Amino acid sequence: YIVGYLAIVTWVLYLALWRFENEQFRKRWKFLFIKFRYGAWWWSLVFLGKNALINLGFAFLPSPVYQFLFTLFVSLVYLILCAAIWPYRSEWSNRLEVFVTCSIV
Repeated sequence: YIVGYLAIVTWVLYLALWRFENEQFRKRWKFLFIKFRYGAWWWSLVFLGKNALINLGFAFLPSPVYQFLFTLFVSLVYLILCAAIWPYRSEWSNRLEVFVTCSIV
């Protein structure tokens, strides 16, 4: 299920480069864009990718130590990207996302 959903989201974000002016396109896929600022419209793919990687790490890595280190690595990369890009429209949402990701790390 997750591979199909990630494929659809990737396809929609790719189409958004050309179809974002279309009001019907924006209304249909608003849930992918509404939370993020104009320059970070693609952040939903990063967010879904982070969650997919963390879950795949738990599913395929044999040792709890490897699972922990993999989750730590993915969360740290996400934290750095989130702090550098500041993707959400609201400043408080960005601060909260960084704080929550710090608490995971």
